Amino acid sequence: MNADHGFNLKVDRLFGMFNSVQIFNILFRFVISIPLAFYLFGMLYANASKDNAVKTGSPDRFRFIAPTVAYSAITPICLLYVLFFITQLGYFISAFCDKLPADFSYAEYARKGFFELCAVSAINIGIVIVMNAVCKKSGKATSLTVYSGILTFFTLVLVTTAMSKMAMYISRFGLSRLRVYSSWFMILVMTVLLIIFIWGILLKKNIWRAVFAVFTVMLSIICFVDIDGYIAKYNIDGYKSGKYSKLDVSLFEELSDSAVRYIVTMKDDPDYGYEARSFLRDRLEKWEEDGENFGNWNLATLKAKKLCPKEPLPDFYAKQLNDYEFSRED
Repeated sequence: MNADHGFNLKVDRLFGMFNSVQIFNILFRFVISIPLAFYLFGMLYANASKDNAVKTGSPDRFRFIAPTVAYSAITPICLLYVLFFITQLGYFISAFCDKLPADFSYAEYARKGFFELCAVSAINIGIVIVMNAVCKKSGKATSLTVYSGILTFFTLVLVTTAMSKMAMYISRFGLSRLRVYSSWFMILVMTVLLIIFIWGILLKKNIWRAVFAVFTVMLSIICFVDIDGYIAKYNIDGYKSGKYSKLDVSLFEELSDSAVRYIVTMKDDPDYGYEARSFLRDRLEKWEEDGENFGNWNLATLKAKKLCPKEPLPDFYAKQLNDYEFSRED
């Protein structure tokens, strides 16, 4: 409901006759009490009848929930997803068709519901893992795989939709740190989810080694790839090629010194030369303040200092002032 305003309104109309706080309290008690009651009853009955066949150390000792109980709990979640996608089908398809919905800006459309959808994805991954860990093995194991596949599919659709909205946002305004990190996180979630389903559920293999390897690779990309330099290069190349009619120079301030080698190429640009030179001047001042503090220096800073002109602003600034006529009212 937090992820989408339209779906929130529909749910409010459906349950408007009830007190939302009262409904939440009742549902919370049912969610906690019913599975706990089943577990306590099964434990007491098994001990009373001496029918406890699970031995200490058995890998199945944690499988205490009957598959039917799990399916009964998961089915409403799946039905909620079906309702959500049916009511918001046009809203989701807009991103894939590269069309902006009415009453939305590109930034609002990309950010709307992103963190809520990430939370839902984490919850779904947890449900799939727990369901396959605690459900008893039976002849209906195929049903467990089907339910896991359904949850995996819905989660992938949610993440793919968020990625398509972010891709459309990037195609209009270029990259930023937040856009890159958000995309990185969504790719990570999709990869981990596919590993859990394919490697763990279908192939019945240990997923944790594969998940650890994926985390290591993805974290290495963030740590060792020149993200800031690539952001500056991507945006500047897009502007020079005509892909972007404007260049968001305010994003330069958040970038590290590795972006200087690309920003310095804009210092003589007729439209953004002043902003580029201002950025270079600020970096020169920062380096002077850092002085001989070795902890603030790295290879990117040393390379940037060689490329940065010593006096990046005054002459160009004077030329810019001469291009304007100021009236007394101004």
